[in-house]
Amino acid sequence: LGENGAGKSTLLKILAGLQPPSDGDITVFGQDVTSFEPATMLSRHGVAIVPQELSLLPDRTVAENILSGVEPGNRWFPSRRQMIHRTTELLAGLDLHLDPDAPVRTLDLATQQLIVVARSLARGCRVLILDEPTAMLTPAEADRLFTLM
Repeated sequence: LGENGAGKSTLLKILAGLQPPSDGDITVFGQDVTSFEPATMLSRHGVAIVPQELSLLPDRTVAENILSGVEPGNRWFPSRRQMIHRTTELLAGLDLHLDPDAPVRTLDLATQQLIVVARSLARGCRVLILDEPTAMLTPAEADRLFTLM
């Protein structure tokens, strides 16, 4: 959607609340969100960004990465079984059939990117912003990512 240096990444950061705009207003679903912080953008407005650099814990499982911050024994997932069940539901919504206990490091880059997408969905994301989603992918992985999105 534009050449290098055209401001795509900057626009995405502004929309995600990661960088303030130099001028103008930003609205999400009709509400001015120009001064909101990234955490507020997600919690109040459901806006999340998937950055170019994946923010995964490679030695942790698929489930742990998707539900990071939600460990077994807390009020949302009183058991590991429920955590696995929720992960399986989120993955099925993306047409991914993965072992929730698989270490993320064993997955290809396109699948890892979809794990980040699933994590955003688990946190209630309504607007998902992907920054250069195919930059590190092979053509086949890029096709797969776009097919699933």
